[in-house]
Amino acid sequence: MKRTIALALAATVATAGAATADSYFTIIDRQDSAILDLGTVVSDLDGVVEIRDSKDAVLGQTTVRAGANDRVRVDVKTTPNTDLTAVLVADGNVLAEGLVRVDRDN
Repeated sequence: MKRTIALALAATVATAGAATADSYFTIIDRQDSAILDLGTVVSDLDGVVEIRDSKDAVLGQTTVRAGANDRVRVDVKTTPNTDLTAVLVADGNVLAEGLVRVDRDN
């Protein structure tokens, strides 16, 4: 009985980790406006893409559905002057993160 419970627990933990394995951002191009174009975001679950600054403050967000989400865009209100982080969150868990590089030549 103990072995069965241990195997069930191990399988549950392995499955929970695998749920986020297929969530990711595609290549994010350099950004130069207040509306960030993140390209395609793939998520295992319905969730939210948050754009965070270096202090982890959320500057903008948009919802995504499970699966591939094309042309994901997030309005951060003002053109950023430092790199940001795109964070995919579902059910309170971070599924993926991506660096958003800001084009400082403009």
